[in-house]
Amino acid sequence: MRNSWCRRAGPILILLLVAGCAAERLHRQGINAMDSGEYENGLALLNEAAHADPHNMSYRFDYATRRAAAVLGLLNIADSARAKRQLDVAAGAYKRVLAIEPGNDRALSGLAALDSDARHGEVLAQANKDFSRKDYDAAEAKVRTILHEDPGYAPAQELEARITATRAPTSVAPRLKTRDNHRVTLQLRDAPTKMVFEVLSRETGINFILDKDVKGDTKTTIFVTDVPVEQAIDLVLDQNALARQILADNMVLIYPNIASKQKDYEQQMVRTFYLTNSAPKDVESMLKTVLGAKTIFSTRAA
Repeated sequence: MRNSWCRRAGPILILLLVAGCAAERLHRQGINAMDSGEYENGLALLNEAAHADPHNMSYRFDYATRRAAAVLGLLNIADSARAKRQLDVAAGAYKRVLAIEPGNDRALSGLAALDSDARHGEVLAQANKDFSRKDYDAAEAKVRTILHEDPGYAPAQELEARITATRAPTSVAPRLKTRDNHRVTLQLRDAPTKMVFEVLSRETGINFILDKDVKGDTKTTIFVTDVPVEQAIDLVLDQNALARQILADNMVLIYPNIASKQKDYEQQMVRTFYLTNSAPKDVESMLKTVLGAKTIFSTRAA
């Protein structure tokens, strides 16, 4: 009986040894492929090894851990490539993840984001052309469209900063315009200053508003021929310690050039800032502190 059992068990043991050797070979080949970055081939070999020797728990463990590590590594590669605008590399890595783990949410979201990146890249290219032509309004409009959809899109943020840095502060004060672009000729000696402004008004069509503290007994001497109106006005102001503020293209306020009046008539500047990922109230508070401004208005873009 014993000899008979040995004769029957012998072939079974041989088959088990052969299967074990095959599984070990597959496992070793799978590990080598994984270490070389051939994740798909390596996982296929490790899976075969686990099925060839189903009782070997280490084979199953290696397959599971190596699979999870491969997915995480490829996702990191894809995310890094996307951040560097290497869209083809990122797409390839995301697709490899889906080949290993179909339905992976992070890979699916990454591929969808790449479609947006490609579209945003085209819009940004047009915005850069606008910027090169110094059409800052058009460039800014395109940048704001991108950042509305993706506030973290770094290339758009960079162009927005360049636009802001390039633009000069915008003043609401208009420039004076004389009637028919008329230039000024004046030949006056020791004339009352108020009369000089009356002559300028008749000559140019510009209205002068005099502060109540402008003295009426001062004298002005001016001899100019065919000069811009602002130059003639400034010559009168310099002689009488006066200053001006342009209220409209045909209206000027004249006041004594002293500290108290300068404070009363201080020119107000208007500048618009478009904010991304910032709370308007926080920025408003910061600007009031930095600029010493009394009033700042903030609104949300539609």
